[in-house]
Amino acid sequence: MTAAAAWALSAKGVTHFYSRGWLRPRSFALRQVDLNLPIGQSLGLIGPNGSGKSTLLRLLAGIEAPSAGSLQVIGGSPLAQAMRERVGYAAEESHFPPELRANDALDMLGALKGMQRAQRRSRAQSLLDQVGLTQAARQKLGGFSRGMLRRFALAQALLAEPDLLLLDEPTAGLDALGQSAFEALYDQARRRGCSIVLCSHQASDLVDRCDQIAVLCGGRIVAGGPRQDFWLAWASSWEVEIQADEGARRSSQVARVRAGLEALDTKVLGTRPSQRAMAELFRSWATKPGGPANSLRGELHPGTDPEA
Repeated sequence: MTAAAAWALSAKGVTHFYSRGWLRPRSFALRQVDLNLPIGQSLGLIGPNGSGKSTLLRLLAGIEAPSAGSLQVIGGSPLAQAMRERVGYAAEESHFPPELRANDALDMLGALKGMQRAQRRSRAQSLLDQVGLTQAARQKLGGFSRGMLRRFALAQALLAEPDLLLLDEPTAGLDALGQSAFEALYDQARRRGCSIVLCSHQASDLVDRCDQIAVLCGGRIVAGGPRQDFWLAWASSWEVEIQADEGARRSSQVARVRAGLEALDTKVLGTRPSQRAMAELFRSWATKPGGPANSLRGELHPGTDPEA
């Protein structure tokens, strides 16, 4: 295995801009982005709206080419057809032909991925069932609700069992059943070794799902690293979920939490950084273009070379 093939994605100095017309300054979406994600791991991209998350996913999916820098996925260029067949992409907004029925759209997309007819039809039927769209399989996509389109987007992204899965705000617009389907399919992809990039502006979408975290702000990576190190380094406040005995006075137990968790007769079920803390960090990074100085910024990997 070559060094490049050891990474699910490898970006060095990736910059992307859009021209706004004659004599007008360029609009930069990404500036000097460096990322390395080992195969089989998951990366959570978090940042405010307009930070460049969706642009980076489009580059990884081969929809656009970076204006500068080098970018590879699964050891090859995202623009190569062979690489596109190994990448699944669920965009934040649906761009599927509204006149196509759901099963026909999946059949067409499977053919573009190089799947055999029997394989893609069997896989499509299974995925539509898992996302709760079996009864809508012959319905035109133009008649789908937003939540149904989000579930369809997830199904099409997983159709060819990709090696790299790109998810842009995948939980937006999902109801409880859709959330459950997403969790199940996400876990399936992880178990079979799929590498995943998950974009969100909500910390709760990433905290329990991703191995690595990167924060994009103003098109730059301003912080990042292994999930646990990242949260410990940057979260100024935490939410703690506890299980109390029946009949216990909740207000009394909250007071005891403040005094010290070890003194409590409760079971700690989980902790996570609060949304308020992340919002405060975003505001801080947004007002400081270079971002805070930290040793985790830039390349995201466990600290060892996969080739070693």
